[in-house]
Amino acid sequence: MAKILVTGGCGYIGSHTVVDLIQNGYEVISIDNNSRSNPEVLKGIETITGKAVKNYKVDLCSYDDTYAVFRRIPI
Repeated sequence: MAKILVTGGCGYIGSHTVVDLIQNGYEVISIDNNSRSNPEVLKGIETITGKAVKNYKVDLCSYDDTYAVFRRIPI
C-alpha cells in the first residue's frame, strides 16, 4: 500500500481528500496545525472509511517540527 502525506488533513478540503485517498487504496498521514480546523474530523474520517489516520499537529512554518515528522515516518 502506497503512503501519501496530506497537509491540512483536518480541514474541509483536506478531510475530503483523505477519504478519497483511503477509498482508493492509499495509507494516509496528515499534518495539520489545527489553526482553522478541528482534529475531531479524524473521527469522522475513521467512521466513513473504517481506517484511522495518523495526524501530526505541526505548523509547517516550523522547519524543526516538520523535519521531525519526516524523520519519524518513511514516506
